[in-house]
Amino acid sequence: MDSITREENAAELASEEQLRQAADAEVASDPSLVPNEWMEYEDWLEWTGKDDSFVGNGSTIPGTYDIYEAVVRVYESDVPDAAPAPFSCSTAP
Repeated sequence: MDSITREENAAELASEEQLRQAADAEVASDPSLVPNEWMEYEDWLEWTGKDDSFVGNGSTIPGTYDIYEAVVRVYESDVPDAAPAPFSCSTAP
């Protein structure tokens, strides 16, 4: 079994983050990729008309599944807003 050096691990993590950012940017630039409700991957493919065979380059060009994961992150980050702080009537100046 081959072991990965720290440098190789750091490079892989940086590449994954770069790919994630590229996919997020693509979704941000094309809101039509985000349906009104969450969908399974196969349903999303059909809905968008995307081709599942596009894999990207693994570092800067996201593949179809990378884009879908970015769509999922949109739903995961769509946390309901916290209730506003109650109105306070203060007599202090």
